[in-house]
Amino acid sequence: MRGLWPILTVCAVGGLGAQTDTDAVRDSTRRQLEALLSTYGPAREMRFQRSADQPFDIVGVFDKPMMHVSRFEIIVNVSRQRTIGFRAYPRWHGAHINLDRVRRRTLFMERLLRDADQSFLHWAIDQNRDLFAGFTFTLESGFPEDAIDVVIRSIPLLDRPVGELIPLIQ
Repeated sequence: MRGLWPILTVCAVGGLGAQTDTDAVRDSTRRQLEALLSTYGPAREMRFQRSADQPFDIVGVFDKPMMHVSRFEIIVNVSRQRTIGFRAYPRWHGAHINLDRVRRRTLFMERLLRDADQSFLHWAIDQNRDLFAGFTFTLESGFPEDAIDVVIRSIPLLDRPVGELIPLIQ
C-alpha cells in the first residue's frame, strides 16, 4: 500500500497540471476569438460579449432587420476538446423556436434535414428542444480565422430557411 500512495499522488498532480494546461489553451483561444469578433466587420454588426455565466462562452446578438426572424442569439463556445462551437438560435415572435410548439413536426424536421444538406451550417435542437444552426471547428490545424468569417457571414442567411419553416409552426 505504501508503494501505491506516491503513484496516486503523482497521477493526481499530473491531472491538475493537464487541467491548467487545458484552461490556458482555452483562454488563449477565447482571447483570439474575442479579438477577431471585435475587429471583423460583419461580426461588428453582431454584438458580442463574454458570457457572465460561462467563462469560455461568448454570446452575441444579430438583430438587423430581417424578413422572418426578429433576431439571432449566438453562442460561441471554446471547449476542453480544443473546438470552437457556434450556435445561432433564431427568435420568432420574441421566443426561440421550440419543437414542442411546432404544429407539423415531421414536415418541419424533414425540411431541416433537407436544408442541412444544402447549407454550410447544420440544424439541431438543444436539450430544451430549441432550434439552432451550428458549426464546430477543431483547432488541430490552428485558429480557423477564415472559416469563422464564413460562419459569421452565413448566420444572417438563415433567415430564409427559417421563413420557410414558419407555416409549419403556426
